[in-house]
Amino acid sequence: KRFVADVDLGAGRPYLPECKAPTGKKVAIVGAGPTGLSTAYYLLQDGHECTVFDDHDKAGGMLRYGVKEDDLPRGVLDLEVAIILTLGARFKLNTTIGKDIPMADIMRRFDAVVLATGRLDAAKAAALGAEMNGPVIKIDQTTFESAAKGVFAGGEAVHHGRLAVRAVGHGKAIACSVNQFLSGAAVVGRRLPFNSAIGKVDGDELKEFLKDADRSPRVSPAGD
Repeated sequence: KRFVADVDLGAGRPYLPECKAPTGKKVAIVGAGPTGLSTAYYLLQDGHECTVFDDHDKAGGMLRYGVKEDDLPRGVLDLEVAIILTLGARFKLNTTIGKDIPMADIMRRFDAVVLATGRLDAAKAAALGAEMNGPVIKIDQTTFESAAKGVFAGGEAVHHGRLAVRAVGHGKAIACSVNQFLSGAAVVGRRLPFNSAIGKVDGDELKEFLKDADRSPRVSPAGD
């Protein structure tokens, strides 16, 4: 995957997805990390205007400030962010929502809000008007909707973990729900045609699975 991405970015004219006609709807995305950037990438394709707020001086979140340069060259990250800029995203950096701009103003100025802030403490959550469930924002696990109408949340704000791919996946799922909300449709989240994840196997499923299993006895490592 990295090879394909490197070839695309090095081509001079990276792939740009087609964007639908502007809808006139405005979305505020709080946090320019992988979840926020991914959300903007997909919502822009749906024709929605996106403004991304972040309290750092550059976009990237933990990809920039929590990952070593050797693991993720900053030039690669900058090129990825540039694609989102080209699609039409607006970035308001060095800006803390709840401090520099009251959350009430954001709610008034935008049609939907996405909280992709990374981990939050109780004080920051309160400033954002977010209802907490222990250490994370309380959301609907299917739609990523918070308790406040029109406010969605994802990434580290709702699930502590260090997998960037999961954070990016949250962004795509959130964008789907936000687009449904802005379109006036029922917010039901993504409907996937299939699921390749293996969940807990019940007794009958296990028997069926074991029909093709090797009948050899368990092999244990030899002792010292």
